Amino acid sequence: MKLSRFTVLCLVLAAAAFGLTASAAEPPFGVTWQGVLSPMPSGLGWGATVAYNNRIYVFGGLSSTETETSVTLGTTQIYDPVTDSWSQGAAMPTARYLATAVEVGGKLYVMGGRTIDSTGAGGPVDKNEVYDPATDSWTTKRAMPAPNRGHMAAAWGTKVYVFGGNTGSYQRTVSIYDTAGDSWSSGAQMSVARAYGAAVAVAAKTRIYLIGGASNATSSCSTCYLGNAVAYDPTRNAWDAGSIAMVTGEATSTFAACLAGTKIYVFPGQKWDTANNRDAASSGVTQALETSNNTFSSLNTVPPSPVTRTEAGAAYVDGKIYLIGGSEGFRVVDAFDPASLTWTQGNAPIPVFLSGANMAALGGKLVVVNGGSSQGLNNGVYAYDPVGGSWTKPTVTNPLPRTGGVQGVHDGRLILADGADASTSRGEAQRFDPVANTFSALATDTVATNLPFGDVVNGKLYVFGGYDSVSKADVATGRALDIASNTWSAKASLPSPMENAAAVAYNGKLYVFGGYDGSADDGLNDNVLIYDPVANAFSTGAAMPIPVYRASAAVYNDHILIYGGNNLYVQDITRYYRPAPFLQVYDPASNTFTSTTLVYNRVDHNVAVIGDAVFATCGADNSYLETRLDIAALGAVGPSPLKASASANPSSGPAPLTVTLSASATGGTPPYTYAWDLGDGATSTDKNPTHTYAVGTYTATLTVHDSAEGAVTASVEIHATNVAPPVVNLVKKVSPPFKLVVTGSNLQDGIKAYINGTQWSGVVWKKTSKIQLTGSGLKTAVPKGATTHLLFVNPDGGQAAYDFSW
Repeated sequence: MKLSRFTVLCLVLAAAAFGLTASAAEPPFGVTWQGVLSPMPSGLGWGATVAYNNRIYVFGGLSSTETETSVTLGTTQIYDPVTDSWSQGAAMPTARYLATAVEVGGKLYVMGGRTIDSTGAGGPVDKNEVYDPATDSWTTKRAMPAPNRGHMAAAWGTKVYVFGGNTGSYQRTVSIYDTAGDSWSSGAQMSVARAYGAAVAVAAKTRIYLIGGASNATSSCSTCYLGNAVAYDPTRNAWDAGSIAMVTGEATSTFAACLAGTKIYVFPGQKWDTANNRDAASSGVTQALETSNNTFSSLNTVPPSPVTRTEAGAAYVDGKIYLIGGSEGFRVVDAFDPASLTWTQGNAPIPVFLSGANMAALGGKLVVVNGGSSQGLNNGVYAYDPVGGSWTKPTVTNPLPRTGGVQGVHDGRLILADGADASTSRGEAQRFDPVANTFSALATDTVATNLPFGDVVNGKLYVFGGYDSVSKADVATGRALDIASNTWSAKASLPSPMENAAAVAYNGKLYVFGGYDGSADDGLNDNVLIYDPVANAFSTGAAMPIPVYRASAAVYNDHILIYGGNNLYVQDITRYYRPAPFLQVYDPASNTFTSTTLVYNRVDHNVAVIGDAVFATCGADNSYLETRLDIAALGAVGPSPLKASASANPSSGPAPLTVTLSASATGGTPPYTYAWDLGDGATSTDKNPTHTYAVGTYTATLTVHDSAEGAVTASVEIHATNVAPPVVNLVKKVSPPFKLVVTGSNLQDGIKAYINGTQWSGVVWKKTSKIQLTGSGLKTAVPKGATTHLLFVNPDGGQAAYDFSW
């Protein structure tokens, strides 16, 4: 499958890019994001994050502008998880990024970092500035021993311990700042230089753990990455012997680490890609260091997060870990529940990973066909009902699935053409009828290309450009399918060969935005192209504020929305293409643009408008395909809908079963109140109550009220058995042939297995400690990159759940 000639380049180099700040005017209508936590006022990467008094403080960071210049922030952004709201504190005296922030005695110490000016010049700083949340004021304290960035810092008692860093070369130093005496001293040096990792203090262990990082300032290499953690005892000023191997080495301050209970959670960061001998944009691995036994484990049942990014900050507040900001200048706040190993996700995700798919609004629903992933081409159809907020999969199979094709809507049906199969450009056209749930063949486009663009205008599907897999080049060719006569004809060519533009029909014309054209300035089509079918000719419209390719477009209220895509970023003299976090809005009447910042970035995705809402799904956030569904209400700005979720840990086991219930709420008008009907006659008003159940099956129902008197419910089932349940220690993929090997204990002969709620017939019992799941359709039922929910039920009723991914 050919998504783009630059897909790999974008994914590899995106970690070097940072966020954008839109300079165009805001759109003429409100854009209110649904099902997400309140976004940051200013998106950033490499900020300094610290939690204090149930609030999260983010200092400084790095962002950039539409003109491709980096910006060092001096902001103080404050997040209140209870009210899900942001406020601004007094600005830092010294704007910087790659600093550290720690709390001692109610004061927040921001140390070191790097500055950068409009020319790209700058360097590390030795600043030690203290923010007082009580007075919203700053005080300058004794400077660090040397200018430093990428260092690691943690508080212990009244002192701040600063480890390593990059002062121009990587350091082994341990510098100790006494907040009471405003003085610095030295501690026992590290065995190897370390920078761009994380330091986390664990009081129960009387240790400060240094995790990951890099050890070589001169070049990127496989040995530069420190895939381990080491432990320092501040009471003895001594290092523990040896190191603790990580699941995967993290480096360059691109990951976030946070203590919750006895575990340090480490979220995806940059790593060395051994297979391709390069720096990788993201490891995609969430792992945890269990400090009680000093071992790392991969939380491989957990997606990297609702959006994968590096350079984020993390903080633990009231039972949740909040992952904030990150690469690409994300404004997003994601909440992770370490008790249930789940992320807050307010909108139902599409149940399949797809890129290069087709999507349209048909009959008040989103209909998704085509697309592909590592599992191959998608031959199914998926439909989302905005009223019910859920996805269904109609029982219909597409005989010709492909990626990167053109689509349009005609007479309530979806018209499809061109694209590519696993390796070859295709010219076949189809019509999908969502009422009859049928595909029918249309005449074939003789100019078969992948990644062309077009739409239906006045009964004809217009197709322009694309990549020809035979000539291995982009083309400028135009053609059109007359749907009524089922015939193709030649049309005007584009001004230059081009692929991967966003095109949409409006008022009898076709509007083309962005696209890759190989131009010398930025490789992108910078101006709107307007095709008039009557004149069979193109004209040029306004320049886009942010030229992009791999974007998607839709019409709303006499305006055209251009959602996401990749744009050019220049760092020094190196050119990168990376996701642009913008919703650009074009007014055809005035030939002008406005724009607003997206919460989540997307490329190779799909967008559609239903009523007063825009929907985006499929595609990739940066390094990974995403199933997330993004929704924004268009029009008057107002609160997003109140939503609640409930979970139980554990949700099943032998009685008496002690369960911790967890509640979360988004939208509405905070603050929230929580009420539980625990299902056995007991109730609780705690947000996260703990309750013990006797034998039986119970439904615990959560009711959340907001301050505007809104109410919403959610529920979770608990199974307390009177028999010993099976124990599943490990599920492992084996191939060929593809099968799952399950090991544990009390796996009884006759045990049943359920995959995502559906019983699987191919269960082979070996012994009480081992079973196998086999069958020709198993690989499809357990797709790579997705979390599969497995349930094992013994003949005596004992059951165990396991989430598996590979």
